[in-house]
Amino acid sequence: MVCVDKEVRIMTERFLEKIPLPWVGVKFYKNKPDLKLADEKMRFCEAVNFAKLKPVLLNRENINCPSALYSFGWNGRQNLIRHCGKKRTADREVLQKITTYLKPLDSSIKYIGLNTDSDPDLVICYLSPEQAMRILKMYFDSQQMPLNLELLPVMSVCGGVVVKSYQENRISISFGCEDSRKYGNIGRDRLVIGIPKNYFHVFLK
Repeated sequence: MVCVDKEVRIMTERFLEKIPLPWVGVKFYKNKPDLKLADEKMRFCEAVNFAKLKPVLLNRENINCPSALYSFGWNGRQNLIRHCGKKRTADREVLQKITTYLKPLDSSIKYIGLNTDSDPDLVICYLSPEQAMRILKMYFDSQQMPLNLELLPVMSVCGGVVVKSYQENRISISFGCEDSRKYGNIGRDRLVIGIPKNYFHVFLK
């Protein structure tokens, strides 16, 4: 196990050196690590920015975004539908279809760490279209096939990128949603990408 862990850490280090962008590592915990929880409530997309300065540990008590709470399995589907219905005056049927498509994390996950561990489950970054293009080219050169993407206009960072990348073990890209662009400081010239650790080797060939 120690050798496997060491190999994974080396692979992570090599990936981060090969693609030197402001990556934020995401780690899922079933039990509380020996770290202090974030002092204030925040949205997950906000926390990603905070983590560029110092590690952030989140649980259901310090996330104040219904979309993220649903995505991480910490709040029910009906609560999210009610919230979005009031806020966006969106059709209830459409919201139900979206939540059917975006499956939440397993409820056994109790904590989420951002830049808390040198062996993250995945990395996430807010990057420019040109940077995304270079990553997609590296993927194609390595795999000799295009990257298949599924894009949604809601829950982009928490659900569409982080949870989808983790659950489906796939690279995910999003153009953001209204909330993430407003609260997560995602600029007009930025998009979001998530890469699971099982894909790091693809970019090292």
